Amino acid sequence: MLLEEIKSLCIGRVSGGYETDESDLKSDRIDTLIISGRAVIIPELFKEYKRVHPDWMQDFYPVYDERKQESKLFSVFDGIENIVLHSVQTAIQYVGNAECFEPFRVVYSSGEYANLKANSTTDPRRSRHVYAMYENRLWTVFNRNNNHTRIQKFKVNGVWANPFDVTTWNPDMHNFPIDRKGAELIVEYVFKNYLLDALKTPGNPISNGAEDSKIPVKQ
Repeated sequence: MLLEEIKSLCIGRVSGGYETDESDLKSDRIDTLIISGRAVIIPELFKEYKRVHPDWMQDFYPVYDERKQESKLFSVFDGIENIVLHSVQTAIQYVGNAECFEPFRVVYSSGEYANLKANSTTDPRRSRHVYAMYENRLWTVFNRNNNHTRIQKFKVNGVWANPFDVTTWNPDMHNFPIDRKGAELIVEYVFKNYLLDALKTPGNPISNGAEDSKIPVKQ
């Protein structure tokens, strides 16, 4: 389901089923609530499903920036925020070659990496000769086959907090990263929270006998 389809359902729910011009509602507010609602709903669905639903995930390609590189022994990339499920490891499903299925060995702290390196018996001929450390929203990628050849491109498949942080995601062409049940829950989340904000809105200062700030709700 595209973002605009979910947004239309939200607008219909908030307006109580009345035909309405989208400009009558705070469109940017609905967009924000859809993003925040997804971040709230997915962890709850994860508890129910006992798994990560494939519709939640997006492929993120960290951008290589030569200015961030401090050593020939590894590459450094900025990461993006993931939705907290059971752990970071749960939210991140694949880290590896962007062109084919070739997973990297992933660690989540410098201490874990140091311990792994000290005790490693990894055969460099096997696929996991590249280590990727994710710590403090940074990816540090070590190429153990050739310490003087930096990794400049890889893929991370995960459940991200803001789909718009994934620059390859096109909201006009790609489905919004949520499953069908999650989309229905997002519509209810937007409805409840949009109306909650409306109730906090000061009354209409124009004395015309009408409360223009209220959103019409079908009885």
